[in-house]
Amino acid sequence: MSHMNMVKHISIILAVLLLSLTISHPDLAVAKQNIDPNTSTAELNYRPTYHFTVPSEWMNDPQRPVYVNGHYNFYYLYNGDYSKNIIGTSYHLAQSNDLVSFQDKGDAIPKALAPDGKSIWSGSTVVDERNTAGFGKNAVVSIVTALDATIPDRPQAQFLYYSTDGGEHFKAYSQQPVFANPGRTDFRDPKVVWDPESNRWVMVLAEGNQLGFYQSKNLVQWEKTGTFSKDHLGVFECPDLFQMKADDGSIHWILGTGANGKSIGEPNTYAYWVGNFDGKTFLPINEKEQWLDQGWDWYAGVTWENYSKDNDPLTNRYAIGWMNNWDYVNNTVTWEKEGFNGTDSLVRVINLKKEGTGYHLYSAPNPNLEAYTKTEKTLPNQSMNGTKEKTRVIGTGVSYELSFNLQTKNTNHAGIRFRQSADGTRFVELGFDGKEIYLDRSSTPNPDQYFKRFERTTVLNDQWATKNDQQVHHVQLFVDKTTVEVFIDNGKYVMSDVINSELNDDLITLFSDASTVKLTNLRLSTFNQIQD
Repeated sequence: MSHMNMVKHISIILAVLLLSLTISHPDLAVAKQNIDPNTSTAELNYRPTYHFTVPSEWMNDPQRPVYVNGHYNFYYLYNGDYSKNIIGTSYHLAQSNDLVSFQDKGDAIPKALAPDGKSIWSGSTVVDERNTAGFGKNAVVSIVTALDATIPDRPQAQFLYYSTDGGEHFKAYSQQPVFANPGRTDFRDPKVVWDPESNRWVMVLAEGNQLGFYQSKNLVQWEKTGTFSKDHLGVFECPDLFQMKADDGSIHWILGTGANGKSIGEPNTYAYWVGNFDGKTFLPINEKEQWLDQGWDWYAGVTWENYSKDNDPLTNRYAIGWMNNWDYVNNTVTWEKEGFNGTDSLVRVINLKKEGTGYHLYSAPNPNLEAYTKTEKTLPNQSMNGTKEKTRVIGTGVSYELSFNLQTKNTNHAGIRFRQSADGTRFVELGFDGKEIYLDRSSTPNPDQYFKRFERTTVLNDQWATKNDQQVHHVQLFVDKTTVEVFIDNGKYVMSDVINSELNDDLITLFSDASTVKLTNLRLSTFNQIQD
């Protein structure tokens, strides 16, 4: 593992092993934190300041929001029985006007409405503006995966639910699936979109190592039209399909999916391809997948239309991901300390840009977050050559945005450490090594009890701006109590990780190892608490 000697590696393993022994599991009592009565709960608890979190218990896959009656309906998989060690999820609803602050509205599709009475799985929701399904104009329709209780082996199948009250409460269309399983082990997570060219609904389904395409006129009867498969990305989940207009004016279809690239040294986040969709099947421009996030913890990602006034919905759209990883899903400090397990990423705005012979999705943090700014200050410019001075404290904070321009020359291990302890032994590191950028959480308690996922490294391309033979990188670093998201060079690269840092670890330091490094245009912003 880069940037660690053997002694450090052993100490990290011992520290993580100790942490894994103390973290609670769903069938154990939650260890609450002892809080000084003179200090505000918001400052000392582990609930993130400006990220969406489940109010209690458990949350996993986010579901694509829909715009209804002037607000966004955001659904997610919720288990209110997590602490009782009872499996199964419902469709839970939160509503938002700005996609920063959300109001909890309870279950929209409770567990009891599942065919087996236990669990609703991922799917997608649409507003049926044309009344194609016959439930009424603008009825809200969800097609979700559940287990078909009418068949002995209970395979995964697709079921339909509909709402006539703006998507707050749903009714089951039938206990029979609208799309029965044709005999596949994996047959789940339908993503439904309207294709204006074919005047049909289109569904994309995750089917093991392939994605299946289907068509329908009425959301009830479906016909298969094609497949898209890859052999090196594990079992696909949570597919996505949408159109975007690139910065050169061309319009393309984008096919995305939750994928597992660990076997080839790639992330297990959101893989995507840019190409053409003819209403029946998808043909990529380039066969090689790209990744919307290069970190460890941005899974089950969904994108949806930006309904802002005067916005061209093809030019940009929103995205959100679940900040967890199935490899260490229960090892969260929020479950240990606060009794909930479920945090989502910031909502992002994504757009498509042409690069060489292909196209690439760029990400930017939701601009509506700026309205929640609590404090903002400019920090002095910093310069270090890494010979006599190796580290320097430049600020403090637990939840904040730190933005800056970083200039490097002869780069050899330089960057920013944050959530650092006073003795310097615990920290998270964002560093640059030549043409690589890495996000390393190995020096703070790690959620991965298998001692594997400490660092993510991304190779930078040659398109960085230069100034006097120096590389210049624009960085937006969003640090919250249990998460970090970093946007590099206007969001060409994004890396998102869960961190289990202690709350009193709050130093921000510049470090350099025999490299010239400069930080300019430093701005540190904090945010108001958006969720109690």
